[in-house]
Amino acid sequence: MNSIEMQNFCKKEVDSTIDRMHILCAEGRSKDAQALYNEIKDWVVKKNDIEVLSLDYLESILDDS
Repeated sequence: MNSIEMQNFCKKEVDSTIDRMHILCAEGRSKDAQALYNEIKDWVVKKNDIEVLSLDYLESILDDS
């Protein structure tokens, strides 16, 4: 998998999780949505290969914490 494919894969995964978070919030399950947020935040922030995940919109997600 090349760098562009990896970026697209990561974007798709994060977008899917964000969509799921919105659904959970709409269902009144904000604690579950927060858990998903924390999972993505941990995945992005704590990994050594962060350069693969250096998409602009991820920074805005992390800034909201």
